[in-house]
Amino acid sequence: MNITLRPEQQAFLQTQLESGAYINPDDLINDAIALLAAKHQKLRELQQMIEIGTEQIQRGEVTDGEQVFDRLQTQYGFSTES
Repeated sequence: MNITLRPEQQAFLQTQLESGAYINPDDLINDAIALLAAKHQKLRELQQMIEIGTEQIQRGEVTDGEQVFDRLQTQYGFSTES
């Protein structure tokens, strides 16, 4: 596979290599791919959580936001009073 990088991408990669953050371009690319895969996994997890939440809303399994904030403030000792 051949990849063409824009000049600013090449400069960034070169800076990373020169800083010693990576030993060689392969290590840098492997790290970049791992980060991208983790980002996509997190996105999938968030999408699943949104689907679950949407289904709960449709079933009426919700709590009023004010009640939630009141409970959290009480639980953690926060006061809304000045």
